[in-house]
Amino acid sequence: MLSSPLLVWTLLSVLCSSLADNCEEFAEGACELSESNIVGHDRQVATPAECQAQCQNNADCAWFTHFETECYLLKECGQTEHCGGCVSGPTSPDFSGCSWPPGPAPDTTTTTKPTTQSTTTQPTTTSSTTTAVVDSDCFDFEEAACELSENNIVGHDRFTNTAAECQAKCIEQADCSWFTHFDTNCYLLTHCGTTAHCEGCVSGPTTPDVSTCPWPPGPKPTTQSPTPSTTVSTTPSTTPSTTPTNPPTTPSTTPST
Repeated sequence: MLSSPLLVWTLLSVLCSSLADNCEEFAEGACELSESNIVGHDRQVATPAECQAQCQNNADCAWFTHFETECYLLKECGQTEHCGGCVSGPTSPDFSGCSWPPGPAPDTTTTTKPTTQSTTTQPTTTSSTTTAVVDSDCFDFEEAACELSENNIVGHDRFTNTAAECQAKCIEQADCSWFTHFDTNCYLLTHCGTTAHCEGCVSGPTTPDVSTCPWPPGPKPTTQSPTPSTTVSTTPSTTPSTTPTNPPTTPSTTPST
């Protein structure tokens, strides 16, 4: 009689430990989002749990990646890439029954955010305000991710170090007009579509050369707009005021003779 409660207790402990182990498969990162790996994509999914449910209902889906409202259904995960706010995992266990974020994730996020990148980018924006006026097309580049859907990706390379190298690969491919670079991932796209905010991402067209544009992009056009408006408004105000005063004098003299 005493052995049955012990047996039930041991079974429950084994089940709980196995669930905890499986919850560790969920990661705050992005799986391999290549054209051959994506089996489904939905841009209006609010939570990772809903994204996991869509993966469970798709026979070809074994893993998913959720970012903001983007849900990617994948054949496999492959090598994950760090992505703040992303959730990737398998179809089981139920994501809502696991603790989030996972244990080591907060340590990695706090160490990456206070890096020297934020301090080095601030002085570059002040020094580049004078050169940003040269080409207004530089403002087409965004710190965001374009639409990374299956029918939009025409090429993908996981070993591209810089955004300039990714842009060069887009120029070499005839079907590519936009690109998104993140970490070492380079996505070649037919168009950009609706962008999603992504720290560390660079998205833009094939021209101008991204290496000649200031980065990160900032509110530079607003600071330059008030200067031409004052010069234009003063010049026309003086010229029309002097011209209409002269014509009334000439017709007044002719009828008197």
